[in-house]
Parts: sequence; structure tokens; C-alpha cells
Amino acid sequence: MRIKEGERAVLLDLPSTSGRLSMERYTGKWLALYFYQRDFSEPSWVELNILNTKINEIRELGGEVVGVSPDSLQTHTKFAVERKIMIELVSDQSGELASLYGALKQTDPIIFRKRIALIAPDGTLFKIYVGRRSAMHVFELLSNMRMIYRLAKADPINNVKMIYHF
Repeated sequence: MRIKEGERAVLLDLPSTSGRLSMERYTGKWLALYFYQRDFSEPSWVELNILNTKINEIRELGGEVVGVSPDSLQTHTKFAVERKIMIELVSDQSGELASLYGALKQTDPIIFRKRIALIAPDGTLFKIYVGRRSAMHVFELLSNMRMIYRLAKADPINNVKMIYHF
């Protein structure tokens, strides 16, 4: 089963650098799931570093970021300490969560496609950012979040419907 935009998002109970991944912790917030290949790989580090640098702005906009890779929790913990990562990192060693969002590229060995899945505060999958220029997805995500935030602040009642047809 692959989740499509507009459908109910799913988070699996997986180990993370913040304990366990759970939907309850992110209810009422925008959640960006960043799927990437591996910790300590330079191509993945570019986007992860931008997200890590922009995390305070994302939080001010009512959002949160979770990085997801097939690495072990021990590798994530070491990576987070060495690179000063301020976002939650999730270990999806089976690739099950990545598969739900179309990020599972192959299973033996498990390799993820880089992509960002943006989950709305009501728990629906709002948008999936895909394509070869994945570093640009981070800036597109930020641009969309800024616009959504401004719309919601300007007229919270009337703009709710418009936001979901963005």
C-alpha cells in the first residue's frame, strides 16, 4: 500500500533518537518526513544539513522535521552527536515506512530514494516532494510552509479550505 496525497498519513512505531516515532506526538503540527539514503553519506548530508539549519524557522511555522533512513539507531545517535543534528532521526531498517511513501528504492540491500513527505496537522498527506534536485525540495518545502502560515494567520477560518487545495 502506498499513501497518496490527500489520504490519511501513517507513522509506524519505529525506534528514533527521541524514543519512538508516533503520530500522537505530531498531531496539530506540520510534519516533514525526510527520507534519505544513509547517515554519513555526503549526498544525503546536503539536504539534512539545510533542514537542520532551518529547523527553528520550521518550528516557528508550526512544523517539525523527522529524518528517516535504514541506518540503525546506534548509527543515528553517533551521526546526530557528530553532526549536531537537532531533528529526530528514525531507524527504518525494514524499509516499511519508506515503502508507504514511495521512498523504498530497493530491498537487498535496503536503499531509499531521497524525498520529503509533508503531513498536515490533521494527519493527511499534504504533499510529496520528489525528483532529482532534492536540495531544492527543502527550499520548496520552506516556501510552502511560509505561505501556509501567512494564509492561516491572515484569515484562519476562510483560508483553511484554500490551504488544503494549495
